[in-house]
Order: sequence, then C-alpha cells, then structure tokens
Amino acid sequence: MLLGMILPLLIIFVGALFLVRLEGFFIFHPVKCARRLRQRMKDKEARRSLFLALAGTLGVGNIFGVAAGILIGGAGSLFWLALATVFSAVIKYAEATLSASLSGEDGGGIHKALAHIFPRCGSFLGALYAGLTVLLAFLMGSAIQSSALASCAEAALDIPIGLSSLIFLFAVIISVAGKSEKIAKITEKVIPLTTIIYIIMALSVIFVNISRIPQTLSLIMKSAFAPASVGGGALSFLFSKGLSEGFARGTLSNEAGTGTSSLAHSRISTSEPSMAGLAGIVEVFFDTGLLCVLTGLAILTSVDNFSSFSSPMKLVTAAFYSSLGEAGGALLLLSVFLFAYSTVICWYYYGVECFSFLTRKATHKLFSLIFFAFIPIGTIVGEIRLIPFTDTVILFMSLLTLSALIISSEEICRRTEEAGLIKRKRKRVL
Repeated sequence: MLLGMILPLLIIFVGALFLVRLEGFFIFHPVKCARRLRQRMKDKEARRSLFLALAGTLGVGNIFGVAAGILIGGAGSLFWLALATVFSAVIKYAEATLSASLSGEDGGGIHKALAHIFPRCGSFLGALYAGLTVLLAFLMGSAIQSSALASCAEAALDIPIGLSSLIFLFAVIISVAGKSEKIAKITEKVIPLTTIIYIIMALSVIFVNISRIPQTLSLIMKSAFAPASVGGGALSFLFSKGLSEGFARGTLSNEAGTGTSSLAHSRISTSEPSMAGLAGIVEVFFDTGLLCVLTGLAILTSVDNFSSFSSPMKLVTAAFYSSLGEAGGALLLLSVFLFAYSTVICWYYYGVECFSFLTRKATHKLFSLIFFAFIPIGTIVGEIRLIPFTDTVILFMSLLTLSALIISSEEICRRTEEAGLIKRKRKRVL
C-alpha cells in the first residue's frame, strides 16, 4: 500500500509546485494558450508529433485502465482520476518543454536530458531511464494492449484469444516495418477517427442511462471520501484505494511524470520549447479529462454490480453491450483494436529510440523480436496481472523524471516566460 501511494504523492507535490511557479497559466488563460497552439499546429511536423504522442496515451489505458481502477479502488477512483488531470497536465507541460529545450539534431527525450541535468551521473541515469522505457514498451506498450484487446474480442464477439492475438501481431508487424515518419503518418490518420468513434459511443451509453447520472455522481463522491468518513481520519483517506488507483490509472493512461511522450513532443522545433509543452497539456486533457472520464461514467451508469467482474475489459464490454446491444459490443471492439494498434506502434517507436540509445547501434532486431513476443505473452498472462509490474516500472521512471523537473524548474519557467505565457515579477536590485 505504501508503494502504491508514492506516485500519487509525487504527482500531487510536483504538480502543485509547477502550478504555483507557472501561475496556472493554462487554467487562467486558456484562450491565449489555444491560439498559440493552433498557430503552431499549422506546421505538419508539429501535428504529427502531437498525434504520435496521443497514440502513446490514447490507448487501451483509457478503457482498460479506468475499468481496472474502478474494480480495485471503487467508483471514487474516477473522482481522483479527474482531479489528477490538472496536476498531470502541468507536469506533462514541464517535461515536454524541458525535453524540447535540451534536444539536439537527433531529437530529444528525458533519457538525453538527464545527461545535461546531472553532469556527474547523467550518463548512467540516462541509460537507466532508457532501459526502463524499453521494459515499459514490452509491458504497457505491447503486452497490456494485446491482452486487453483479446479480452474484449472474447467478451464482445466470442473470438478465441489466440486468434485475435495472432491477427493483432500480424497487423503490428506490417505497420512497424518502417521508420518513425511512417509511424507518425499512421497515427495521424488513426487517432482522430478512433477518438471520435469512441466519444460518440461513450456519450451514447451515458445518454441511454442519463436518468442514473445523479445516482452515479453521488456514488462517486461518497466512495471517493469514504475512508475519511468511516473514521480512518486523514491518514486513512490519504492511503485509500480510491485515491491511489485514481492517480495510478490516470498515470497509466496519460503517462504524466514518466517523460515518455517527450520522445514525440521534442520533435517540434526547439525555437519555442513551450509549444511542445502546450501540446502535452492538450494530450492530457484529451486522454484523462475527456476519454477516461467518459469511460468511467459509461461504466458506472450502466452496470449495477461492477465488483462482480473479474476482468476490466469484460466490465467495459458489459457496459457498452447492455446499453447499445450487439452493435455496441462490435463498435467497442473496433475502438479497442484501433486504440491498441496505434498505441503499440507508437510504443514500438519509443522502444526502438531508447534501445538504439543503449546499444549505440541503428539495428534493433533483438528489440523487435522481444517486443513482438510480448503480444502473445500478454494474452497468456492477462492484463490484470501485468498492472503491478507496469506500475513499478512507471514509479522508477517517474522518480527520475520528476527529480529532473524539480532541478530544472527555473529553466522551464524561463522558457515559459520567453514564450509570453507568464510574466514573473522581478526583484528590484538596490
């Protein structure tokens, strides 16, 4: 339980630090931020970088992760997941801005930024971070995606797990047989379509059960604050499953604090690193603030006894199937497939980048073989068993990334001020 609370506490602490230091600019000046980002998104490479990053986060985590959080932490986990959006957004801004400001001709990423931030041990920490990213690519980028897809296929259309795994493996192998530019082109087309389909479906489920919205919101709030009211006090509340699962599933979905999407955002021109940061904010709000919340509401408004389900994907399938019928189950499977597909090929790119950084070689056949092998492995092990291992890797990556952000907070503030997003008060020199 203590280990499970470390990451939420870190996200809260570092998120609050940057909210204060950056004056919550994206909260108080959203129109200004939107205009700046819209202007920047006119650039084709900037759009592709954003969609590549979205591909890594807008995945099965938005569906499976939310359902897993509800099964483990109860309905209250959705409240804490939504609250984590604000902290995650400012952390994502900070890590993307920092990585873009320190990136060179060969791109950026937290693993490269660590060498600049920690002169004495930066090379070792960079290698450690790259190794953890490769491991996370195997677990979250490959195994969890395929496992969740196989579970959904079995629950929705009774497709054998082995068959869906093989079809998915074949589709991934064909797609990643190219460079990052090809992957970026694929995600640029897949992500918008998939997101629109899924949003319409989730809203349809909520609309069908709209009369249960007041009851659902009441359940969420009671569950979110239950440990404190039961008499456990502040400490019991702080260590509640709802809080830890809400923050943990939010991090599993949007990856804020891990620094992974900086591999995509740092592709944006380094002349204005803060623009990469603004793209990171958009990524979090689309991922956690919109899709995750819609998933949670769709589940809680349509399923009476969610605790009776043993698999997160079976819970989600039941929610869509009960409200939209067989068509809902089929469309959910299509959405899960497209989300998993885009996430896997994006994480393949992340893994290749870090594997090449570790080996100093352009070839990555060994990585590819292991990455592809984890697709069927994930379906055998099951997504719920993979969560503890994934959370542990995320925790260690977050410790490295958040430490780098704290040390580099002045650089991040300076870049934000140069972009005209904040105006810091200067101390008068007598």
